[in-house]
Amino acid sequence: MTTAHRCSNVQASPFSRWLRENPRLDSRNFSLSATDCDMWVHRFKNLCDGRTERDLQCLMLVEIKTRMKRMDDAQRDTLRLVNAILREGDRAIYRNERGTKFRVRSFGVHCLRMSGDSPQNSVTMLWDDKPVSVEQLESLLLFALHPDSLAPDPLRNHHRPQLIPTLPHIGPHIVRRDS
Repeated sequence: MTTAHRCSNVQASPFSRWLRENPRLDSRNFSLSATDCDMWVHRFKNLCDGRTERDLQCLMLVEIKTRMKRMDDAQRDTLRLVNAILREGDRAIYRNERGTKFRVRSFGVHCLRMSGDSPQNSVTMLWDDKPVSVEQLESLLLFALHPDSLAPDPLRNHHRPQLIPTLPHIGPHIVRRDS
C-alpha cells in the first residue's frame, strides 16, 4: 500500500503495517484499496408472531469512527460495494452446518460516528449522519430499530399466515404466503 495509516492515534496490526509498507502492494501502482471491518453484527433468533414460528437471522456491518472522523474516499467506495453485495443477498434462504434452513435479512453497511471513543464518553453519536442516543444505538444493534430508517420492529412479519377454513368437519389449516 505504501501509505501511512491515516489516523495517527490508531495502533496498526502487524499485518496492516506489513501491507501498508509493502512496495509490491502499492495502492497507486495496482489500484488497490484495503480497509478493515470494524464490527459485524449477527443476530439469530426464532421469531414467533402468534400463529407461526420462523427462523430468521440478521446481519450488518458497522464502520465505527471515533472523534467524529469521516470515511475517506477509498474506504467509502469499498464499503459501498460491500453494502451492495450484502443487500443483494437480503432475504435469501441458507442452511447452517446442521442442515437447518433459515432466512437472512441483510441490512448492509452503516457508519457510527461518535464524538468520543465509545458511546459512554460521547456527547454526540451519528448513525449514518442521523443523531442517535445510547438507547437507540442499543436498539439498532439488537435490530429492534431498522438500521436504514430507525423505524421500530423491522423484523415483524408483514405477511402473516392466515387461518383458512377447509372442508367442513376438517378444521382450519395455516397457509403460508412468505415461504
